[in-house]
Amino acid sequence: MMDHISLVIEIVSMVVCLYNIFRKKIFMDGMAAILILLLITIQEYMNYLRLNTAGTFLVYIVLFLYSQMRFKEPLLRTGARILLHLMIMVVIQFIALILVNFILPGDERVSVRTFTAGNIILLVNIVVQHKRDFELLWLPFLKKNITMLLTGGFILSAAFIALTTSKKEAGFLRENYVIVIGLILVAVSWMGKWVSAQRALMEKERAIELAKQEEDHFQELLTDVRLRQHGFKNHLAAIFAAQYTHKTYDQLVQAQNEYWGEYRKENRYNSLLLIESRLLAGFLYRKLQEMEAKGISVECEVQSRLEHLSVPAYHMVEILGIFMDNAAEEVLNSESVKRFYLGIREERDGYCFSMRNPCKWISYEEIAGWFTRGVSTKGKDRGLGLYSAKKLCEYWKCTIYYENISLSEENWIRFCLEVKKKKAAE
Repeated sequence: MMDHISLVIEIVSMVVCLYNIFRKKIFMDGMAAILILLLITIQEYMNYLRLNTAGTFLVYIVLFLYSQMRFKEPLLRTGARILLHLMIMVVIQFIALILVNFILPGDERVSVRTFTAGNIILLVNIVVQHKRDFELLWLPFLKKNITMLLTGGFILSAAFIALTTSKKEAGFLRENYVIVIGLILVAVSWMGKWVSAQRALMEKERAIELAKQEEDHFQELLTDVRLRQHGFKNHLAAIFAAQYTHKTYDQLVQAQNEYWGEYRKENRYNSLLLIESRLLAGFLYRKLQEMEAKGISVECEVQSRLEHLSVPAYHMVEILGIFMDNAAEEVLNSESVKRFYLGIREERDGYCFSMRNPCKWISYEEIAGWFTRGVSTKGKDRGLGLYSAKKLCEYWKCTIYYENISLSEENWIRFCLEVKKKKAAE
């Protein structure tokens, strides 16, 4: 009886791991239930015929077909994910058996040891289900790195042989485990260094690509400001000359204020040139222009060059882009005045990016919930933007403040992103 329960636990673990690999939250519907029953039937029948290896092969064929129907990814990508699934399951089973052999005495029944190992495997997969981040393990497949794939295949084969031998002999073959553990440690160390190098390279490539995209917008801003500078003296002369065309002082002040207001409006983006990063300046210029094109009145105040930002410009682009996109969507869907304000100022230990827009009063508990994965007011399968911004802020030790404020008897929602300054040693 315990053997049958252990088999069910093993199959459920495999299904949970499958959803982890495809970065999906497991959902037990009719299709998933049929998959589990089918896999249990195949394994039971193959165990009865003593064809364990053939049973494993058939199980992975079924998992491949199920993945194609369920997740609808390209064939090669699905095949690569199934191979990754096999590698992960073998390693987890291998480690679980080592733990069981140390936890339980050598004369314990095989069924008890198998049941205990099965529970450890299931627990590991359930814990990983809440993470579902296999980016590091997926890199060798994305990069098609033959050396890393061959190394992984070699380690997988060694672990699989040791695992199969252990199951067949119903015992703990220490000589096999010592060899495989050594290989795994070497491979993990090597792969860790390779992955770190690849991630750094990907970040640099990403930054270069983003810089190329925003460079045109920065040049557009620069050209626009230079063109307007040629007429600056003429505008000043027009303001001073207004005293000769208005009869009363009140009329003069009103005319000068109107003229100066229009001039400031036309030159509202000039302060963006203060920002040291051309990438960030070009990005903000583009985003603010996009808002204006949608009918949103924009106000921008930049009071710092941002010379010592501790966060890379391309990550600042991601974080600010999420907040600005959310603000634009909120403003366009509301009945209030369509306005947006962006202010950047320098503080003692960092910089403050203040963003606000008119909005109905929202409780602080509800706003905090927006930063939770999957929580959104926009419908199903939304709510990843602010969660991603929060994770980036946590990584770079930034702080997010939010509040309801009253301006001209109207409620606004304000987000403030505080970014620390880069230390002198950096």
